[in-house]
Amino acid sequence: MKNYVYYDAYHRQRRMPGSILLRILRGKRGIFLMSFFIALILGKLLLWDTICQFEHWNENCMGRLNLQTLDQKSLFFYLLLHRGELLALLILCGITKLRKVLYHLICGTAGCFLGIVTLSFCHSFRWRGICILVISLIPHWIVYGILYVFLYWIFIGNQDTPLGEKPSKSIPKYALFGLGVIALLFAGIYLECFVNPILLSFGKTMLNI
Repeated sequence: MKNYVYYDAYHRQRRMPGSILLRILRGKRGIFLMSFFIALILGKLLLWDTICQFEHWNENCMGRLNLQTLDQKSLFFYLLLHRGELLALLILCGITKLRKVLYHLICGTAGCFLGIVTLSFCHSFRWRGICILVISLIPHWIVYGILYVFLYWIFIGNQDTPLGEKPSKSIPKYALFGLGVIALLFAGIYLECFVNPILLSFGKTMLNI
């Protein structure tokens, strides 16, 4: 009878509608989503006039990302430099004592930035702005998101950390982690440079942008 009570209480808790929402809004995802929606609300109420000034910038960006005139080699080295800077920032934050706070702060900043950019694209292209924004973020930002989660696991979520081990035992683990980070970085840059322009060109044609 006792086991049945525990079993029934456990499954009742799983069936609660709010439990799924609490899981989504917990941790990094919650900070990102809350920052995104706060940026949407505050941007619309307080920063709308400033956001409207980005209309020509958005149109220029869409015009420059033309597959026929795009120099993908120069774009690759440009992305390697700037995405490498972001990676260096994440690593520097990860080796500090405030790494968890800093990682959550970066996650919240990314949510705010995405919210502002969403408002800007919606103002420039109306309902098509959401579609073209989604296309401009795939598939490379999926890989960058995986890279962020991987770095978060290395510095914060990894319980089997090699920090307290002897150097002879920790070096192979660090080397393996480093190879994984570099592989994800180059995969994201490759997708952003050679795959996303094709998808974006197709999306612009379909949406008549």
